[in-house]
Amino acid sequence: MYDEKYWGAAHGLAGIIHVLLEYDLKPDQSEDLKGTLKYMIKNRFPSGNYPASEEDRGDALVHWCHGAPGVALTLVKAAEVTYIERELLEAAIDTAEVVWNCGLLKRVGMCHGISGNAYVFLSLYRLTGNMEFLYRAKVSLAFYLIEVTSL
Repeated sequence: MYDEKYWGAAHGLAGIIHVLLEYDLKPDQSEDLKGTLKYMIKNRFPSGNYPASEEDRGDALVHWCHGAPGVALTLVKAAEVTYIERELLEAAIDTAEVVWNCGLLKRVGMCHGISGNAYVFLSLYRLTGNMEFLYRAKVSLAFYLIEVTSL
């Protein structure tokens, strides 16, 4: 289990890349990160979701730590720092669709819950100004509030 090459935001490539994108990188370093993201995009599941690890063949996790939400946030960050490279932005939007269609989780936390998934929509709204993403974030928040008040 722990010898796996994880892809997610909490335990793997997406999280590492997200942190590295906070720094001023040399052009070759930036290209290496974009190349890694493009590899991940190319190797996502047919559903648009991302594997939890390099070896993972199960398409079940739509969590911030494993799956589409964490990768989407890294793609948004990459699109921001590369001045909206179209391929990365399109992949982030495609990934947000996976979150919308499969990611209304019943838990309330960042890692395995609604908060991590709603963050995808807020990040895309901030980047694009597209009101649909703000609407989706609000729907996620409403779902979150329903879950919290029913505990």
